[in-house]
Amino acid sequence: LALERRIMAASANVDGFNTKWQHSLEQSLRSLELAAGPPTDPIDVLRAYLWASQSLFSTGEGRRAEKHATDMLEIAESFHDRSWMDRAFYMRAKISRCTGDWQSVVSNVEKLTTSDSTGDPSVFKSMIACQVGDYEQANDYLNDTLTAGVTRGVFRDAWSLAAAMMSHITNDKNNLVESATQ
Repeated sequence: LALERRIMAASANVDGFNTKWQHSLEQSLRSLELAAGPPTDPIDVLRAYLWASQSLFSTGEGRRAEKHATDMLEIAESFHDRSWMDRAFYMRAKISRCTGDWQSVVSNVEKLTTSDSTGDPSVFKSMIACQVGDYEQANDYLNDTLTAGVTRGVFRDAWSLAAAMMSHITNDKNNLVESATQ
């Protein structure tokens, strides 16, 4: 049973990275169903919640996705696992952003930016600040990111979009030029 749970969660992970949302969702839900039994490896359960949430979000089912992201956060918090907590905060922020719940977006982004955070949400922070109309804060986030030279990882593709958006809105082309040289 434990092996099947792990295989389902891992399969959901692979399918999710390959944008096979329906299959990823089915595998995630099957893994979660199996996790309802005897004690299970929390990473398998967290992975299943992540891909169930991401699959539902990617297919336009934000409300259902939100429940899985919240369940993922509860487990991650119970184990004090900052990496999985960050994934849950990021997922919840993405969902809230699409449903227009800006207070929740800002709250989740703030939780992503604590000193013990494992990720680099600076580009996401700047995009959110821009979307809620705080252009000065968005520009500060972009400048901080440029100064630190952090344009890697999950946010690599979003970095150029955020820099272009801010350069257009503020009519300051320096960020766009600096980001192109990073």
